[in-house]
Amino acid sequence: MKKYKTLWVYGSSNSLPGKAVAMKESFWGLAAKDLGVDEIINLSSGGNSFDGVLHTLVSMQPKYDWSNDFFLIGVPPLERWTVFDNHSDSSTLACKIDPNNWTKEEFENDCFHGLVNVSFREDKSTVVYEDRSWTETQALNKIFFVTSWLDSINANYL
Repeated sequence: MKKYKTLWVYGSSNSLPGKAVAMKESFWGLAAKDLGVDEIINLSSGGNSFDGVLHTLVSMQPKYDWSNDFFLIGVPPLERWTVFDNHSDSSTLACKIDPNNWTKEEFENDCFHGLVNVSFREDKSTVVYEDRSWTETQALNKIFFVTSWLDSINANYL
């Protein structure tokens, strides 16, 4: 099996470091062990939307080594939105993790600066409540385009 340099993790609370389980026992921690990575960059954030995941994935691309990195891309609940924070100067933390000793170093996710996540439950007038198939179709459309892009550059992802 191929060894990878970095495991990049994108998602919401189910992939936050130390949130539900110890990092080395998390699905991404076990994947890091199987992939033999030297480091994990976890860019998940609680309450994240799928648009937020994709925004981070695309924005961080200058930092990737497409041949030697592996990407775990989560799909959060679809009833979430990423929106501008109205000049509140919001910041979101991410983590660089050493899978040999499970130490982590937090840093600001610069591409998410000034953005916040909200739930559609806060606004009952959105289309998600009128026609769920709209929301699901939009998510499938985004999945198709991001997987087409990743396949076109031979990215290693799940």
